[in-house]
Amino acid sequence: MVLQTDAQVVPVFFQGSNSRWFQIANRISDTCRQSLLMFEIKHAFHKDQCPIVGKPIGRDVLEQYKRDPEGLMAFLRAETLKLKPKAS
Repeated sequence: MVLQTDAQVVPVFFQGSNSRWFQIANRISDTCRQSLLMFEIKHAFHKDQCPIVGKPIGRDVLEQYKRDPEGLMAFLRAETLKLKPKAS
């Protein structure tokens, strides 16, 4: 979808992780994972959410991955993970 539009991409990093049950369900099946999704949302609801928003990634950079969607996903993931705060 990113490559089919003229939109820029803004990486956003959310700290935290899903429960162990959700991670296991994710490996078993989509149905198991989806059944636990509301549980995860409910438990995250009353916690502070402090997303870290990165700089927009321009079309000129995204165009380099025009014929490599897997490379684009790897690049976007790496750019998002760069936003993770360093452990102190």
